[in-house]
Amino acid sequence: MGMKFDLLFSPLKVGELFLRNRIVMPAMLTALALPGGEVSEPMLTYYRERSSGGAGLIIVESTNIETPEGEHFLRQLSIGDDRFLPGLAELARIVHSCGAAAALQLCHQGRYASPEITGTKPLSPSPEPAKDYWPPSPAMKKADIDKTVELFASAASRAKKAGFDAVEIHGAHGYLISQFLSPLTNRRDDEYGVDQPSRSRLLEEVIQAVRQAVGRDFPVLLRLSADEMIEGGITLEDTVFYAQRAELAGIDALHISAGTRLTKVPVSIAPMSFPPGFLAPYAERIRQEVSVPVITVGRINDPLVAESLLAEGKADLVAMGRSLIADPEMPAKAEAGEPERIRKCLACNYCIDSNIQMARPLRCAINARAGRESEFPSRKTDNPKRVWVFGGGPAGMEAARTAQMTGHQVLLYERNRKLGGQLLAASRPPWKKSFYELAMFLERELEREGVEVILGMEAPLPEKCAERPDIVLVATGAYPSIPNDMEGLENMDYVTAEQILCGDREAGHRVAVIGGERTGVEVAAFLAESGKEVTIIRRKEKLAMEMIPSVRKVFLDFLKEKGVKALTGVEYLGFRDGSVAVRHGGEEVLIEADTVVLATGTKAAKDVFQAWSQSGVKTIAVGDCVEPRDLATAIREGFEVGYSL
Repeated sequence: MGMKFDLLFSPLKVGELFLRNRIVMPAMLTALALPGGEVSEPMLTYYRERSSGGAGLIIVESTNIETPEGEHFLRQLSIGDDRFLPGLAELARIVHSCGAAAALQLCHQGRYASPEITGTKPLSPSPEPAKDYWPPSPAMKKADIDKTVELFASAASRAKKAGFDAVEIHGAHGYLISQFLSPLTNRRDDEYGVDQPSRSRLLEEVIQAVRQAVGRDFPVLLRLSADEMIEGGITLEDTVFYAQRAELAGIDALHISAGTRLTKVPVSIAPMSFPPGFLAPYAERIRQEVSVPVITVGRINDPLVAESLLAEGKADLVAMGRSLIADPEMPAKAEAGEPERIRKCLACNYCIDSNIQMARPLRCAINARAGRESEFPSRKTDNPKRVWVFGGGPAGMEAARTAQMTGHQVLLYERNRKLGGQLLAASRPPWKKSFYELAMFLERELEREGVEVILGMEAPLPEKCAERPDIVLVATGAYPSIPNDMEGLENMDYVTAEQILCGDREAGHRVAVIGGERTGVEVAAFLAESGKEVTIIRRKEKLAMEMIPSVRKVFLDFLKEKGVKALTGVEYLGFRDGSVAVRHGGEEVLIEADTVVLATGTKAAKDVFQAWSQSGVKTIAVGDCVEPRDLATAIREGFEVGYSL
């Protein structure tokens, strides 16, 4: 398309380090390290792809400055001892071999450390009680502080010895250094507390010790939360002060994020409700007060947005984290003038909430290779086959795309006049336009790879086919499930959530949504946004428990803001006279409704699979026609089947 990114792909020096462009991959935990904290083969291939994809600076994930005591739950990389150097040196070498600069983030998790989770003991400026999975944390003594400063310096020295080009000190998101910076968590009355200069003391001592350990010519970066967005926490004015003091202490660049683990809104892992680049004003303000380069971050999934942030003077570099998980080749595609080929991050937070925070290795809902690059190297088959794919939803499109890429000849049938399947309905609720963009990306990739697509035609049955393929992939998805245990429902003029979201049916003003899992909550949000009076009714006690937690919170907050009512833990008594009768809290309740919307789940569409599996042709089912699940599973199964043919 010939788009220009003059600033994004211009070089920049950070201290004495030359960067080929302004795209930074920020540190993101992958849980790919070995149980003892060493570099693993999957980690090496993961970072190789992000470097070869064109990013200018790769900041390798949050690395523990201590040595874990045995195996630990989080699988965090460690640099607390010389025994970690060989693996780290290989990691730095691999990043360099693909043209990117390599930095290593140094972190102490502070009160969020624990022997079971991080393999290390918690530290805190002030006493903290046990909370959730974390043990109580006593206040650090001066000897603890001095030892911590020494650990940061030793870790930085090892990073330099391993061949990294820079280190980043993690001073954000509620970890140890930011606990000292925050009035909320630093309640000390000594030289490390009381006011801004004293709360900044540990940070400055760490910077000075690191600088002494690595020398003047080795860049040292610092990540800060500009605003913790919680009463009593760090404010932007605090961060202006800390940034200026950090620059005086010897920092070469500042990486400006926001939030903390105590922040109610998950801004540091912003879900899809946040606009791209929403944290840039913080970086802009800090940039006005310092002379070192400033990195901005915050759900930036589009190189056009990144270019505009640079052009507007918001920052000197742009961190694009989850974007490089979803598409490691994003920089190269943009620089080649092909931004339409980028698989854009959905900000669905599957990578974090469903994997990292559960201590599972990194995975991506829309890039099935993420974290598994060593399992699935690029390859071409020696035995090309004729492959028919039935169904043009996410599983079918991903299976067809992958099979064609590996050298097979693919023909895809879709019974509707448009590809996308359930992605089209899923894109209609608030903030979910990116699901439509994913469908369009997959459609463009099918055309680019040369997949033949037939629209508006049902999957042909085997007895009607004069010729046969070598393999049939069935991805016919699922259809709405209509409950048969609700008295009077058959007499109601009900609609399904899919019909509403696809625009096939309209709802009246008063709407009762039957079902309160993900689809029920999303269709309720869609209807509430258009001004409808909505009540969600559910048998279970809580709404949307299968939703990714950070996304669930955003939707539930939106429903509350829009006045959507929710009756949970109900017993259905019947449908009659334009109302839904339920027993709730021991009492009978009537919910008047002009329209009843069913969001009561789906059933796998198995007919096509059953017909072809009896035909003698090898037949494989993928996606929801196996069993209704989620987008990540559909993409993963489509990819794995397409790759393995």
